[in-house]
Amino acid sequence: MFKNIKIQKTYNLTVGVVTATILLAVVMFINPAAASASTITVDSANDNAAGGDGDCTLREAIANANNAGGGDTTAGDCATGASGSDTIEFEITSGGVSFTNQGQTGYTISLNSALPVINEQIIFNGYTQNGAQSNTAIAPSPLNGILLVQIDGSALVNGSEGLWFNGGVSGASGSAVRGLILNGFAGARAILIDTTNVKIQGNYIGTNPAGTALTTSLDKNSVGVSSLTSSGNPKTGTLIGGVDSEDRNILSGQEDAAVYPTDGWILQGNYVGIGADGITAIPNSSVTTPGAISIDLCNGVIVGGEAEGATNVISGNASHGVAPLDATNLLIAGNIIGADYTGEVAVPNIVGILFSGNMSGGVIGGNTPQARNIVSGNSLLGIVGAGSGQLRIEGNYVGLDIQGLNPIPNNAGILIGGDEKVGGAISARNVVSGNSIFNVSLQNLNSPSSGAIVSGNYIGTNASGNIDLAITAVQGEGIRVAGQVSNALIGQSSNIAGTIGNLIAGNRGAGVGIRQTTVSGFGTITAVNSAVLGNQIYGNIVGGPITGQQGLGIDLYEATIDNITFPADLQADSYVNTGVTPNDVTDADIGINNYMNAPVINSVSQNRNNVSIDFNLDAANSTDGNYRVEFFTNDEADATGYGEGQSYLGSATVAVGTNRIANIFVPDGTDLTGKKITGTTTAINNTTPSGYGSTSEFSLASDTNVIAPATSGGLANTGVNIIIPSLFAGALMLSGGAMAVHRLTRR
Repeated sequence: MFKNIKIQKTYNLTVGVVTATILLAVVMFINPAAASASTITVDSANDNAAGGDGDCTLREAIANANNAGGGDTTAGDCATGASGSDTIEFEITSGGVSFTNQGQTGYTISLNSALPVINEQIIFNGYTQNGAQSNTAIAPSPLNGILLVQIDGSALVNGSEGLWFNGGVSGASGSAVRGLILNGFAGARAILIDTTNVKIQGNYIGTNPAGTALTTSLDKNSVGVSSLTSSGNPKTGTLIGGVDSEDRNILSGQEDAAVYPTDGWILQGNYVGIGADGITAIPNSSVTTPGAISIDLCNGVIVGGEAEGATNVISGNASHGVAPLDATNLLIAGNIIGADYTGEVAVPNIVGILFSGNMSGGVIGGNTPQARNIVSGNSLLGIVGAGSGQLRIEGNYVGLDIQGLNPIPNNAGILIGGDEKVGGAISARNVVSGNSIFNVSLQNLNSPSSGAIVSGNYIGTNASGNIDLAITAVQGEGIRVAGQVSNALIGQSSNIAGTIGNLIAGNRGAGVGIRQTTVSGFGTITAVNSAVLGNQIYGNIVGGPITGQQGLGIDLYEATIDNITFPADLQADSYVNTGVTPNDVTDADIGINNYMNAPVINSVSQNRNNVSIDFNLDAANSTDGNYRVEFFTNDEADATGYGEGQSYLGSATVAVGTNRIANIFVPDGTDLTGKKITGTTTAINNTTPSGYGSTSEFSLASDTNVIAPATSGGLANTGVNIIIPSLFAGALMLSGGAMAVHRLTRR
């Protein structure tokens, strides 16, 4: 789907270019003068519009370009503008205030009043100033350009815009701003766009001329670059940055957002909230503003991309890095969010990505390594939101460095409160590890949420699927389910295409923690119908931020929050029932996942290719009286005597009763000698999208009586309740043969 989106957008762009070329050719044929263009050279940093003084100022240059051939023609001042595209170049030698940048002399144009609104196509080219140099480093490497023309709005009345591109009659469509420094526009926007197809490239917006710190002015831009759309008429097609080295912008140090885009805007190759060195934080926003890139009520915005040079580094911001609200068909891909340009050192945003509202068609990440976002090092959360439309979160590293090997913790990793899908097939795998409180949470205390999916991910390991003690030492729970969450799927269901099991290993506290939450003055809310199916869950240890957790694979427990705070209390104030929850007669208790009873394994025997498991099942809450009982092998039981699910073995679908039999066919070469067998119970529930309801904790571990290991020509299957492992082949092939070896040799 991701590739189709890209192809479609490329096709539409090509069609647009061809169409525009044909129309332009027709216009030139009818009236050659209509396509004329001129170059206007600004030679003074003064700010006046008076003719006859020998200075061509920026203000005069814009006025002449706007007048389309009828502008100021006084001798010695600016050249006359043309009716086509005008280029404003800079060869300033006097006026204003000079500064030095990397040994070159630059000039500040201090505005006395707001510049004329731009009504014609104008290309501003600051790189024509003597000594200026465009950047030559491909993103995300540090910038090395030299910018020498600064436009300072600090003397203006608060709320006066900077460069304002207007639609007008023919309008400023196709305009561009290159190689300028824009700052000091308090209460206003440095660049305001109310037209189509504008390019903002190679600029430093909000910083000093070197791009190393805030402007020396006491005034910050309120917003760096913003759309201004008429009702029902979004101004599409703006490109901020680009994949070429000379196109990259710095958008840092704004009081509010760096960018407010509208439909079809593309942001690529920029530094947002960080300085030219790619390391130093120069924050946009504040804790009360929407975020550095605030994408509201629009469609088809692209932040980053798969191409070389498309990476944005969005770090160091005092609020959210990227904040979409009702942003359909959004793509956030290939970015570094919360770390420096190397992807190795934290430069925190408060939150990496915060989304809400209708996110239909949206993707964070993608199915290729080039589409992967690194969302790590953020001081509160990596990715958080509650939306509709099943936003897809795919292929990202959240809490790890760019290699996927070392932790750069977010305080918490991914928190979703809607119908989002985290992961999917192998190509969509996220690696979410090293995050301090939890790696993934399905959590919504404010309103009910239903149908979230967490599938095919590595949670708690490095990108190779291996438990690493340096990662384990800093992280909390693997997956947490809390609040008004129902009908979630963690793992695989044949009812939902493109789902496979997760690898959940090396977490502290629990692999999967499902909890009931009591909020003082609010009441008790319980997570129900959370199905945990087809996963590998092992190597989770005692510890972490939740007192009393014993490193269970699945832990059903209760939490109390005394004073609720945003975001929905990442941590509670007290906990009970952490650790093993005993079965009860007839499974009569209710609560988290209905406190589903685990199976009681009586015996396990292997005779060549057939593994026979005798078990009792005393369970409730199925819609048709049947339950899926999954079985797993483990190198050893937990200290509690109960198990996790190191390697999926197979399953049986049965009704309650004693001496239920699961006959499971295993591949040649399988030897269960010394293995511990565990199981889980999951209710069949035909009212949920996955077809399953609540899952139990893991059962008490049982030994295996091996009569003969599996060999070629093994025994045929017998029995009536068989689901062989091939049904969940995807869950077993999380990382190919290497994982098959790993899971048998390492806890």
